[in-house]
Parts: sequence; structure tokens; C-alpha cells
Amino acid sequence: VWVQDQQHAVIFCSIVYVALTFLGREWMRDRKPYKLRGALIIWNGILAVFSTIGFWRTFPTFVALLLQPHGIYRSVCTLSVIDF
Repeated sequence: VWVQDQQHAVIFCSIVYVALTFLGREWMRDRKPYKLRGALIIWNGILAVFSTIGFWRTFPTFVALLLQPHGIYRSVCTLSVIDF
């Protein structure tokens, strides 16, 4: 619903993102690369921890949903809420 209400803003942001992606590549073509190894190691470490926590928080609920009647269908095709 929000995306439908903000359709122009979403389209604008998408166009700007794609444009900056290509412009950034051209801008950096003849420049010396940034030294981002340390920052990328930290980013990937934080992302790995976040993903692991997200998995452990959602996996039990997902398994409980799959074990219910029509569980796979409900997990993919509907927005049903699990009643525990």
C-alpha cells in the first residue's frame, strides 16, 4: 500500500540509484581504489551475526508453520498468522 501511495518517489529513487551506479563506475575509472578491506571485513562480520540471529529467531516459527496442514502453501501463498 505504501509503495502504491509513493509510486513516484519509488520510481525516482530507483532511477537515481541506477544512474549513480553507472556514474560512480565512470567517476572511479581513472582513480586510485579506496582501501576498504578493514571496513568490508567489519561489515561482513556484522552482516553474518545479523543473519545468524535472524535465522535462529525465524526458523522455529517457519518449521511450526510447515508442520501444520497445508504448511508449505500457507508459508508461500498466503499471509496467514500462526496461532500458537
